[in-house]
Amino acid sequence: MLRLALGTEPRFAVDETEYEREGPSYMVDTLMSLRSRYQDPLALILGMDAFLGLPSWHRWRRILGLAHIIIVKRPGWDVPLPAWVGPHLQERGDLLLNADHGLAFLFATSARPESASALRHALEQGEVPTAWLPPEIPIYIETHRLYRRPSGNDEV
Repeated sequence: MLRLALGTEPRFAVDETEYEREGPSYMVDTLMSLRSRYQDPLALILGMDAFLGLPSWHRWRRILGLAHIIIVKRPGWDVPLPAWVGPHLQERGDLLLNADHGLAFLFATSARPESASALRHALEQGEVPTAWLPPEIPIYIETHRLYRRPSGNDEV
């Protein structure tokens, strides 16, 4: 789905590190793997909801030692940032290119306010919010029967 969503966008690449990993997958391990392969600055892009949950992640304090964090502030998410991010926060995103890791940038977007969790919930309820997704994605979801709650009638 990610490949479909990105299309031919040359500025992004799909990495299958987490997909290929056996056992639990932790972001800190993925970033360590990426850091060993790439010399360019890395940035972890998180929606505000995921960012606020960061302290519950495995070895979360190590993340800024491996990458920058870009916090996407969706419309309607007017919440104060935690104090720990303050020393890392930059006012301009281009400043992240001047360092290898350790900085944060708050990116305000006018994009849809829904989170990935809200999208998954809608799909589980049988809704396909086509306005939220690139056109190829609802077709893929339906073809592969993804995000459905077992109804007892579905084939295994």
